[in-house]
Amino acid sequence: MAGDVFAIRRRASLISDSDTADNAPSKNQSSKRPRIDNRGDRQASAGRRRTHEAEIGIGSFLFLALRRVPIRRLTWTTTLRQECWLGNSSMLTVLVASYNGAQTLPKALNAYCQLQTPIGGWKLVIVDNGSTDGTEEIIHSFIGRLPLTYLFESSRGKNAALNTGLASIEGDLVLLTDDDTLPRPDWLIEMRRAADTHRSFSMFGGTVVPHWEIRPEKWIPAWVQLTPVFSMTDPSWKEGPISPGFVFGGNMGIRAEIFESGYRFNVGIGPRGLDYPMGSETELTLRLANAGFKAWHCKQAVVEHIVRKFQMNQEWILGRATRFGRSKYRLWIQHENVNRKKYLGIPRYLIKEIVKKGFDVGRAKLRGDPAELFKRRWILNYLLGQAIEARLIHKELHSTTPAQPR
Repeated sequence: MAGDVFAIRRRASLISDSDTADNAPSKNQSSKRPRIDNRGDRQASAGRRRTHEAEIGIGSFLFLALRRVPIRRLTWTTTLRQECWLGNSSMLTVLVASYNGAQTLPKALNAYCQLQTPIGGWKLVIVDNGSTDGTEEIIHSFIGRLPLTYLFESSRGKNAALNTGLASIEGDLVLLTDDDTLPRPDWLIEMRRAADTHRSFSMFGGTVVPHWEIRPEKWIPAWVQLTPVFSMTDPSWKEGPISPGFVFGGNMGIRAEIFESGYRFNVGIGPRGLDYPMGSETELTLRLANAGFKAWHCKQAVVEHIVRKFQMNQEWILGRATRFGRSKYRLWIQHENVNRKKYLGIPRYLIKEIVKKGFDVGRAKLRGDPAELFKRRWILNYLLGQAIEARLIHKELHSTTPAQPR
């Protein structure tokens, strides 16, 4: 490298000498011409030569140093950072539907105030689904602290509210969560990273962990399936491709271009009062999967789901089993039972299974084992939920069928 710098310095010196010779006065010029003091020019020229030589020397050093860097070290992080520096990341929108969320919204919105801003920025759209408990006032109190848009949808149903909110989204990514979830400070950053890195994926599901309102009793983690009951993700799930059924509504992202192409949430499923089948967002993710879209699990994008005190009792949890069974039948099982024999729309095998599980519950009561009794009741309620939904679907098929969203 020193030889390169010496050769360049020699050429620069020759050029400088040539310039000096061209600028020297000729013998034919008058000797009476006033002498010009060009010492400042010569010093400036020397300074420029030294700067030029230093720049060339540094450039040569960097060139040789970079030749020693293995290509394998230039991972996706390098590319992602370059994209961020170039401003290639777009704005994202967080969309929330809320019905009477006054008990959890203040804590959730305070968590939003702590979010780190992703490249491209973000906005928050909250759709009030006809609340009567002061939800509107709570949301408006945060407008000066958050990039927040408030909307109102009188038609009951979470999916109806989400569809209303889609008209106000901006950017290339829509994040969906609930009014009882607390995002961690880097949530937006991690979801943005996943969407920018995995361009061939269109659905993104993050991690959901419990935020207990009170300390749970020992029987809850021992007996209860946290995934279907409280919508928690399994800690064993790794970062990478995932089944669309495991992208949960409390922490999910969908590329905006999907909604721009016409997809909407199915208003016939999901929270709508107290009696409803679960799986409002899952119905959409399954529909998207059937159309060829893929899902990615973002393990580092974490939200905490608030588990309320009233949700930590057996009757509420068993009611959740019924709603889970209804969801399971509507989204999956009904398509497997098209040609099965049915009675009033309920598959006969399901009726037999319910009778069998009913006897299991009776035997568990006689044994006096509370853990076994709870688990047997959970299974029975799950199957009863399937039977309820099978009967409702049968009625729908024999009445005017409402048009399903795309």
